[in-house]
Amino acid sequence: MTMARSIKHGKVNISNQPHFLIFYSEDMGCKDWFPVAVLSMANNTVDEMRLALLVHDIKYLNVVDMVKRELNFYLFKLNNPDPVDYLRYHCQTMSNIYSNIHFNLIEKISKDNIFYYVETESKLLGLHNTVPVSTLQEKHVDIIVNNLFVEALGPYNQFDGVAYNENLIMLHDLCFNGIPTVNNFAIDDPLTLVELSQKLATLDIRCFCNVINYLRKIKLLKLKDVKRMLSFYYLNRKQYQDLERINS
Repeated sequence: MTMARSIKHGKVNISNQPHFLIFYSEDMGCKDWFPVAVLSMANNTVDEMRLALLVHDIKYLNVVDMVKRELNFYLFKLNNPDPVDYLRYHCQTMSNIYSNIHFNLIEKISKDNIFYYVETESKLLGLHNTVPVSTLQEKHVDIIVNNLFVEALGPYNQFDGVAYNENLIMLHDLCFNGIPTVNNFAIDDPLTLVELSQKLATLDIRCFCNVINYLRKIKLLKLKDVKRMLSFYYLNRKQYQDLERINS
């Protein structure tokens, strides 16, 4: 009797290896996706592919089961001669779009997905939704409250151009030189400083806290620099919110 094959759990290297990012959405075809897992390519050998979860709450058990059923279907039950290549093909199909489980092929880490990389690595390292993230969010709130009080009680120049540029250049160097060097991959064409500040303006505080946590975890950012990075994040978001109001 042949035992049923199934995908195995294990470590996934997303730094310099193509891999699949797996999303879930409660409503088929909607844009409200959230990442559930990453799946390694393992040189196109299915038995060596590994699944690493990005969610660990018990409420996602049913979602994880759905992911495993989808994987078992595409990689094993269809009996394709090249099941990994078929999964690549499936990523481009309408059935992938209009499904609760959505597969996305990540060929390499680039300037356009550097924050995906950091966010995912932070989850794989178990940093997501941990005490350090909550602590950083509290510091972020403290900074905002402090700025509001100072602004309300007296003259206060909230935007310090020199400090802003120094922090922007520092973060740019950490993201596009520091992280690739530590994790052994390369980004050929990094974002410009303006593009980086625009990207940062779209990140919510939880995502930015994970960026800061990851930079601390791989020892590129010191604890004393955290507060000024959060101040910079606040100023950067405010700057682009002001621009949006002016242009609307």
